[in-house]
Amino acid sequence: GYNVTITNVGAVSAHFAGLLNFSEPTVSAVTMGGNRSTAGFQPLTVTGTNFGSDTSIGLISVYYGPSGSTSKYRATSCFHPGSVSTTLECTTAEGAGADLQVFVTAADQSSVPSVSHTVSYAAPQVSSVSPSVIPTNGSTTVTLTGSNFGTASESPTYTYGPSAQTTKYSGSCTVAANHTVLYCSTASGFGTNFTYSVTVKGQSGSISSTSYTYRRPSVAMFASPGPFDSGDTPELQITGTDFGPTTDNTLSLTAYQMPCSVYNIGSATGATVQHTPSTLLISASATGLDNVGYFARTLGPSDPVVIALALNSMDTVPSDYGYVCLMSRETLDTNGAYLAICYTDTPPGSVVV
Repeated sequence: GYNVTITNVGAVSAHFAGLLNFSEPTVSAVTMGGNRSTAGFQPLTVTGTNFGSDTSIGLISVYYGPSGSTSKYRATSCFHPGSVSTTLECTTAEGAGADLQVFVTAADQSSVPSVSHTVSYAAPQVSSVSPSVIPTNGSTTVTLTGSNFGTASESPTYTYGPSAQTTKYSGSCTVAANHTVLYCSTASGFGTNFTYSVTVKGQSGSISSTSYTYRRPSVAMFASPGPFDSGDTPELQITGTDFGPTTDNTLSLTAYQMPCSVYNIGSATGATVQHTPSTLLISASATGLDNVGYFARTLGPSDPVVIALALNSMDTVPSDYGYVCLMSRETLDTNGAYLAICYTDTPPGSVVV
């Protein structure tokens, strides 16, 4: 309020005992223009009453923010367009989020923040992910490029995963370039056809591609002591990379025996499959398990054999098994057996082939 003094022909009255108060500002409409970038510098128009005059514009401020922190952001460069005291034209600050409540202050008076008068920054957009193929051990940092990622203070997060579980994996992110570039850690996992999603202050944006995937398994060598006799406990050890995490229990080993027999070691009764990210060990009693014994015998000599893997045409493995396989082009013995490391979304033991 203000003290009022009246002067008349050189005479001065005493101070008025009361106070003169202006009405507090009110907000009736808010509009954010432009592309609503989290980098700010977008036009913000506020309409209402009691926004002062051009001469008092320095006492006028526009704030906005989420519930509980409505003064988080302060608009800049506010003015009265055409000296209209019921409208303020401002520029947005750097920020992020949706449904941010707006209020206006005039000197020591303020309008009331309201969910009826809000603005929202644009949601994040992801335009690319690099590298597109990542190792299954989660040792890689991916670079996500896009827009509206905010700053480090906005704590952007991300998730990724295959089409059936797009938020299966997550990791921590650092802002490499404000609003446009994130460096994010990957998790140990497996799968293909990923969707990457970035979330900033409750708003999300994503990108999907068949080229975004975990690296396919690669076999360096295998060792088998065979042939096996009834009563033996054969073991087959395979070493390589990208066999996936042990917790997912989705690794299976498949031998393709010409012309069209497929044996899934994991589905054989009594067989056990153990693996680490680089070693797979299959063991079983040979008694009554001809498919396991035969599988072991068809892998060739007992000495370790180094094989080179190449992507084979998928019609060499019956498509109805749903495997994503890498198969050896090497003939491992006279029977023409092929070795394949395959992923399937069904745990070993539940598919009978």
